[in-house]
Amino acid sequence: MNLARLNHILIPSTKEDRDRVRAGWVVRVFRPLTWFGEATTREGRILTLLVMAFALASVDVQATQVFLLWATLFGLLVASLLGRRRFRLRNVSLSAHCAPRVTEGEALEIRLSVTNQGQQAEQALRITGPFLPWDGAWVSPAPRIDELQPGATEQRTTHARFIERGEHHLDVFQAASLVPLGLALGPSVASGGCRFTVLPRPVKVISLSLSQASLDPGSQLGAKASRGRGAGLELLGVRGYRPGDPVRDLHVRTWARTGKPHVREYQPTYEGRYLLVLDAAGARDEPGFEASIRLAAGICSLWTDQGQICDLAVTGEAGVVYGIGSYRESLTAALDRLARVAPNALPVEDVLERVAALTSDEVEAIVVITSSPERRRHIEDALRRLGHASRTLCLVRRKSSPEADELVASEVLDGREVAL
Repeated sequence: MNLARLNHILIPSTKEDRDRVRAGWVVRVFRPLTWFGEATTREGRILTLLVMAFALASVDVQATQVFLLWATLFGLLVASLLGRRRFRLRNVSLSAHCAPRVTEGEALEIRLSVTNQGQQAEQALRITGPFLPWDGAWVSPAPRIDELQPGATEQRTTHARFIERGEHHLDVFQAASLVPLGLALGPSVASGGCRFTVLPRPVKVISLSLSQASLDPGSQLGAKASRGRGAGLELLGVRGYRPGDPVRDLHVRTWARTGKPHVREYQPTYEGRYLLVLDAAGARDEPGFEASIRLAAGICSLWTDQGQICDLAVTGEAGVVYGIGSYRESLTAALDRLARVAPNALPVEDVLERVAALTSDEVEAIVVITSSPERRRHIEDALRRLGHASRTLCLVRRKSSPEADELVASEVLDGREVAL
């Protein structure tokens, strides 16, 4: 059971659902109860706890004079709350931007831009972030701006880390001016939300040997001829010139139109390719299921580094990511697909039908990844009958110590087990 996810069970996972809940009558009724937390700073909330403690200690006014301290602190807190409207940011705008993708476990940089469109300077601005989902955590302090001159734009960055793959959509950031004494914040301005995808962290695979012994001599000859040696080139598009680009690839018309040198970009056309199939049978929080996704990402990265073209198919999904490794963004497309994989309980027969439908003369080898040892045996028997070089990888649990265990690939990759 994922206790962190359970703590957020009442909070919708998507921004659209959260906005729908905020517009409901329940949130509107209890909204005034959250006003104090939004209007005060951390120092103001700590002072509130002290005021409450002093209030209990000063009940007997004849035996103690603690009530004088309570009255002083309570007066400062009330004065800060009453005067906060005088520090409204009337001509200040806030925007938030982040990269469209980040790998799980790595810090996501969020860029914040604060612009003063008014005629007077703004002092002591604080920027607060939204409430993060269960898998997120801030790894840097909240940004601050000492002074924002008229017509100026200040840039700040903050970082957050997320450990669950998939689409994420953060709520708005808020900027507000600090009220003197530092106990309260003025009315805030809000930015837009940030949408991004958390990609699975690829397992570092050294190599993955695929025996060609099961191929007939004609198929082996075709496989060797289709590795890209002597393959044709297909025009991918036109991009800006980079130092080292061949002069013969310069695109004169685009250069003349834009005034900047551009070159044609090509990608090789391959006939032979590998097929990687992910058996998505399992549960979302099951370690073996999540590890199988990371292993699939690692194999895609390995084949891309080796210059091998491969296709990625996920059971239970109709689409296929074709040509991974044939162009620069293909690996990112594969990781995007793996980030959105949802578990299913398809019968093994349906998985085998999917593999058979994707198998053709262009496929040189097939690799199937599963998290179920029982399903692995059925898949292996069917792959032998297809006549292609094939391999089935299954994630199994192994005791690494009396206190802990680890997931390892059931087959040896390049002479060593790969721990996940």
